[in-house]
Amino acid sequence: MRIIRRFLFGQIVSASAMVCAAFLLLFAFFDLVDEIGSLKAGYGLSQALTYVLTLMPDHLYDLLPIGVLIGCVLVLSRLALNSEFTIMRTSGLGPGRMLATLLGMGLLFSALTMGLGDYLAPAANRLADRIKGQSSASGAWLRDKQGQTQFFVHVSALRGNQEQVQDVMVLELDSKGRLLRRIDAPAGQIQAHAWHLQQARISHYPSTEAAAAIPEVQEGDWAQDWQGAGIRHENQAQYSWPSKLSAEMVKTAMVSPSSMATVDLYRYTQHLKANQQNPAKYEIALWRKVLYPLSCLVMVMLALPFAYLHHRNGTAAGYVFAGVMIGIGFYLFNNVANHIGDLRGWTPWLAAALPSMVFGSVALGIFAWLVIRR
Repeated sequence: MRIIRRFLFGQIVSASAMVCAAFLLLFAFFDLVDEIGSLKAGYGLSQALTYVLTLMPDHLYDLLPIGVLIGCVLVLSRLALNSEFTIMRTSGLGPGRMLATLLGMGLLFSALTMGLGDYLAPAANRLADRIKGQSSASGAWLRDKQGQTQFFVHVSALRGNQEQVQDVMVLELDSKGRLLRRIDAPAGQIQAHAWHLQQARISHYPSTEAAAAIPEVQEGDWAQDWQGAGIRHENQAQYSWPSKLSAEMVKTAMVSPSSMATVDLYRYTQHLKANQQNPAKYEIALWRKVLYPLSCLVMVMLALPFAYLHHRNGTAAGYVFAGVMIGIGFYLFNNVANHIGDLRGWTPWLAAALPSMVFGSVALGIFAWLVIRR
């Protein structure tokens, strides 16, 4: 039985690797075509190729479960077509052992997916941002509550060692939501327990409710010189703003939830809860990050029934096509369920686990029906 397991493992790994490599080449081609239009001085073809390569770990993270499904379907269909699977069954490889063997392989693929999503893909995404010299197109908003005072902070970009911030705006509000102070700075650096802002312009607003109304802020016009009775302005070349917001927290807020590591997502959801902000979007992303690697187990269960189908005068091409359609359906259902869960306020773990639960139940049901019928 060990020889059979080793044979199946080698066949499935090689087939899955071939499928993932084909998908990655396709994605790399489209990414490169997209980047050719962005070529300019300082960002040539070599930089574009490097940038495309840094996107591959993130693509592989998304594609690995689908690659496992197609690879398993290809191998199991070929074995059934050549009657090799029948020989394995007569050698003692019953349905239970076959399911356990595939689940063991699925766990290995799950561990690989988890490593990609938590370590390699986030690091590669940060490298990709540095290559293109950008970290976010629209920046990020953060909230920092200090006693009865709360601060709303907008950061346009991170540079250098990810501790240098650009185009910073800080709004200080009292417990009643009235604007007390506004700080604008073109650059700054985040250090322990303080932000050191350069060329800061500080606007002090009066305490009366009428004069303290927050002015309408137009996008891209953060440094506008607001005029109003009683508003006092001061300029400081160096200004230290006390804050518990760390560079890691800002960096986390600047990237898409799907590109964060599990630990970063957990820390950021706790930060949002501590500042009384809605963490639903990031909680769903957290649960998806935890549960997505387990989708490899669902994929091998979906592939298992293909070994028990009748193959008469045919090839495995039709079954591979069916596997591709099932994989795409799972991928789309997974994304749609996450978005609907965010909009409808579903329980985060349910929104993340629903696709795997549905497809896993269907796979086990079909497998049981085929085994009982045979």
